[in-house]
Amino acid sequence: MNSLFETTSSQSILDRLDKLTPETPAQWGKMDVSQMLKHCQAPLDIALENITLTSKTGWLQKQIMKLF
Repeated sequence: MNSLFETTSSQSILDRLDKLTPETPAQWGKMDVSQMLKHCQAPLDIALENITLTSKTGWLQKQIMKLF
């Protein structure tokens, strides 16, 4: 599995992100590129405490994201 902490994997992920355009079709689901990127960024923002969650469920999600 690719990891953001491995140089080669990290570069591979960045290269894939660079290829995305607003016209890139969804391969599954209904999200466009912008929605997908925001969706993928949310767990990282929670783990880095850029987003503050207030519910008990949010606290649990935050603890789980810190493990990764």
